[in-house]
Amino acid sequence: MRIFNKYIGLLFAATLGFTACQDDFDDPAMSSPSSAWLADSENYQLMSINDFKTEYWQDAENYYATVGAAADGKRVLVKGRVISSDASGNIYKSLIIQDATGALAMSINANSMNNKYRRGQELVIDVTGMTVGKYAGLQQLGFPEDSESYGAQTTFMPYEFFEQHVQMQGLPAPADLDTITIRSLSEISGGGAATLVKWQSQLVRFNDCYFADGGKETFATSKETVNRTLTLSDGSSMVVRTSGYSNFYSDVLPEGHFDIVGILGYHSNGGWQLTLIDRKGCMNVGNPTQGPGAEDNPYTVDEAVSVINGGGSDNNIWLTGYIVGAVAPGVQSVTSNTDIQFGAEVDLDNTLVIASDPECKDWTKCMVVSLPQDSPLRQYGNLADNPGNYKAQIWLKGNLGTLLDMAALTGNNGAAANFRIDGLDIPDTGGNLDPDFNTMNNGEATGYYVNLTSATGWTATNSQLLRGGDSDSSPVFKVFGDASVFAVGLNGNTSKPGILTSPTLSGGLKTLSFYYTQVFNDNGKAKLTINIKQNGTIVASDILEKSGITKFEKCVYSHDFNITGSYVLEIINECPSGQAVNKDRIAIWNLTDGTISGGDTPVDPTPGNAVTSLDETFPNKQIPADWTLVKAAGDKAWYATVFNDLPYAACTGYKGTTPPYDSWLISPAVDLSKVTDKKLSFDTQVNGYGSTTTVFEVYVMTSADPATATKTKLNPALPTAPDSGYSSWLNSGELDLSSFSGIVYIGFRYYATTDTQYATWCVTNVKLNAGGGENPGPVDPTPTPGPADGSGTEADPYSVAKVIALNATDKTTPAEGCKSVYVKGYIVGFMPSNKTVLSNTQFTAEGAVNTNLVLAPTADCKDYNLCIPVQLPAAVRATLALDANPTNLGKCVLLQGDILNYCSASGLKNTKFIKFVD
Repeated sequence: MRIFNKYIGLLFAATLGFTACQDDFDDPAMSSPSSAWLADSENYQLMSINDFKTEYWQDAENYYATVGAAADGKRVLVKGRVISSDASGNIYKSLIIQDATGALAMSINANSMNNKYRRGQELVIDVTGMTVGKYAGLQQLGFPEDSESYGAQTTFMPYEFFEQHVQMQGLPAPADLDTITIRSLSEISGGGAATLVKWQSQLVRFNDCYFADGGKETFATSKETVNRTLTLSDGSSMVVRTSGYSNFYSDVLPEGHFDIVGILGYHSNGGWQLTLIDRKGCMNVGNPTQGPGAEDNPYTVDEAVSVINGGGSDNNIWLTGYIVGAVAPGVQSVTSNTDIQFGAEVDLDNTLVIASDPECKDWTKCMVVSLPQDSPLRQYGNLADNPGNYKAQIWLKGNLGTLLDMAALTGNNGAAANFRIDGLDIPDTGGNLDPDFNTMNNGEATGYYVNLTSATGWTATNSQLLRGGDSDSSPVFKVFGDASVFAVGLNGNTSKPGILTSPTLSGGLKTLSFYYTQVFNDNGKAKLTINIKQNGTIVASDILEKSGITKFEKCVYSHDFNITGSYVLEIINECPSGQAVNKDRIAIWNLTDGTISGGDTPVDPTPGNAVTSLDETFPNKQIPADWTLVKAAGDKAWYATVFNDLPYAACTGYKGTTPPYDSWLISPAVDLSKVTDKKLSFDTQVNGYGSTTTVFEVYVMTSADPATATKTKLNPALPTAPDSGYSSWLNSGELDLSSFSGIVYIGFRYYATTDTQYATWCVTNVKLNAGGGENPGPVDPTPTPGPADGSGTEADPYSVAKVIALNATDKTTPAEGCKSVYVKGYIVGFMPSNKTVLSNTQFTAEGAVNTNLVLAPTADCKDYNLCIPVQLPAAVRATLALDANPTNLGKCVLLQGDILNYCSASGLKNTKFIKFVD
């Protein structure tokens, strides 16, 4: 995140308080040094730090090279301000300078350099004839060394040699140092050499982070360098490295959340690490900086556009705005308002344009959002199919960037967990467990004892990246499948155990499953601790323990956690052999929320539990409990959803990570001996998008396990995939099952190998012997909400029933008698952020969000039909929101606001708190 803050120090503070007592003496003039080299353009040429590092970069872990003159024979200069200090003893024999393009470390055999080269002092370095290279992956100026163990590398240059190559320019100006705020390690991951050149040795800041051992352990121990794990605001983690010779090594790590500033170091066996300049680098303890981007404090479009236009970026953030249009057909670069179709009527379904103002018609104040193909975001969000979304507020998770040459939110995968739209009930098809191991180390396998970070913030410490292939020699293994499959090998070493940590994931976790294997020993052991954390606290834990594992044996772990809400997953190799060597290295891959092939075998219902008919439409966005889901291959499962009020089950390979996909939706056991009408029928629909390998098949099966069942393929009528969009629904015709007897199952199979665009198959209205059924009797009418009274004044506020009766349909402009009115009711619950609709009201304070409330006519009301939704702007959350004020549940409150359509109901927006009513 390129948001620059000034890391300000005090300079010559003592001189500011002195008053002259000898007026007849002249004040001494302060000497300001000046570099003669900078003024001599005939003999010297200045390079930026980034250009210099790039020119002399080599990918080797260690190397050294001599800096030559420029092409025209001139000597080469770099300049920058000192950002390091060895005053605290935590930075050892190193001096680091920074310019606007990067930072450059210099390894110098000297101590107490801070006495002369203070932070903020601008230095001009004549690098011609100096040595540039790497030590353990960190690029720096130094001195050549040929190590027996590590080969060519850089080491400390003599201090006298450094002095010959440096001149000072001006006086120290610590206020001119740039501290670069980083939100997530994903911002500095990927990109290869260019990323390392840009970020190595920079002065950086991380806000709202915490130490896992805060309040318990010290920074280090005497005369030993110690690594402590720092958890960042997005749930990713990195190492903070502290010397046992520093003047704060014995201080206890701060407890709770705080901000931290330090030097961003790098080590080839550990990746990114942070070194404090001094103890003051840990700041704002207990009151950390919480800038925009959190789910409960999202960027506005105006804020995001300002960051992007200023050359900045931010990753893994939340953004909110109003849907105002879509990009016009054929546009490759947005340069004017005519390139945007503002309004509800648009031609294409693949983008949205959003703004802070729902009435906006100025493209320069807007952002574009790409809607991933075949995703819930496109299905429920696009204006072409959902014109009612025009002017609706939308919340999205992603990265700030550009698309079509305009400001954009990028990186949203379209999953239900990563967006919400005001008033829409978006089906949550599962958690957000989708590790992108393939982005670690730019997709290149590594040796062991490496620290790895993925593009989305997964981290693996003391680990190894392995990939699938056609051999069983490290780091390529047949057991992982083809080359697109990556695994993380967690090292088994009691002193350096491998740990895999996810970023903060949303959508909950029902069943965690993954493959694992022993990659070092035959007859090996595995012992992994699996922790689920929420707000830094372990809320669920499990231990995987297995012995006698053959080398490369494919094993399966599966455990039901049933966690709701956001969470962080942590997997630790417990090194069961108790060795300080790497004998217990365990590789894991294909992490998913659900069962996987080789895991839990479906348990067939006994004949006594068999049904005698099927009549299934998959209502309520749920696969019925007596239906079975099996992922025989890959990480994609069938799910239930609704579109245009039609419920159905569906499966797609979209956003999967482990093809091929072989996913089954299997009916309950059917006792055909008791079925009179043995004709099966169902309706199907397909979204093709040019898919060439996706197959939909239907079978009669002898059990609910596709691996062991005898399967007979049926021949139903099926729709043909169109070039784009969805086909019409097509009935299968009546499929005669009279040749079958006994207990059978109906299996719907989705199968695909590798496609750039996978088909989506949908099924509903599954019928077999479905003519019977009992009359459920008359349905109760919608309860009446009580008297609709009040005039909307503070003395005579509207009742909840009155707000319901006003039946507001507009989302932004209040009708007559609905603007800035007073409303009284009882706080009875909230609507969760992933399903912000009134019908999903949670009549509790547990798990509450801070963006809305639900009001009712009585404190004990539990019927959402009698309630109204209330939007909570930031100004009233501290007083009203149930997450911070659970005791507000049941209180009567007087509010002021606009009666508008909110969360698909007549409700209150632009809310102001007036008072609680006795």
